[in-house]
Amino acid sequence: MAAVSESTPLLADQRSDVPVRDTQQAEDNVATTADPSGEPNRQAVLLLTWLSVGFSVFAFVFLVVITVVAQRYPGYTLDWSIGEACAWMIGMTAAVAFFGFLNLVSLHIRQQALWFPLNFVIDPFIAFFSGAFCTEGLSDSDSYYCSSRSGNERCEAFAKKIQILVWVGLGLGLAVALVHLILFLFRCARALRYLFRQQSSGTLKIPTGRFSIEFTIKLLRQDDAAGSRSSEE
Repeated sequence: MAAVSESTPLLADQRSDVPVRDTQQAEDNVATTADPSGEPNRQAVLLLTWLSVGFSVFAFVFLVVITVVAQRYPGYTLDWSIGEACAWMIGMTAAVAFFGFLNLVSLHIRQQALWFPLNFVIDPFIAFFSGAFCTEGLSDSDSYYCSSRSGNERCEAFAKKIQILVWVGLGLGLAVALVHLILFLFRCARALRYLFRQQSSGTLKIPTGRFSIEFTIKLLRQDDAAGSRSSEE
């Protein structure tokens, strides 16, 4: 038995008997609820971002080939709606590929995409306008004009090849629109989960109360009104 002296504490150190909270797990939970972009579906977002960049690059190549070849072939004129759709989608796919590349760099370095509100706004923009331009171009993909001097058979054969390229190029543009629509839905779900977690943890306070309006209506009797008018006269 150990000797008890005046320097011996009255209460023994019982820290070993008290369960210690996992601080690392607590920090991870706080980090997860503090940012809506820190959700566990990073792999899905990474895969969709790679698909967006890949589809954009291939669509850009096909659309540039369509525009250049159609302009250089003698006697063939691409329908204006297809040409307009291709021109818009060339710029769109270039911007999407660049933006997706920045997202990939951020995902690999910071383990999350770029600023969440920025992606939340850009994703539906890309999905809507890419879908609109590609749908318009594909609906008129069989429209073209061949002049008589170019030879109908040769021009018709060339038009069929251009039509296939249009289907592939604008089809890839539709794939880009679909990918960004899915990314937008992912971000909507993550934002909702973030709000629910903030509310359940008590860090998000939704103001509650009661709003009331009180008013009074004073009615004057007819004889009082007549008396007041006579006194004024």
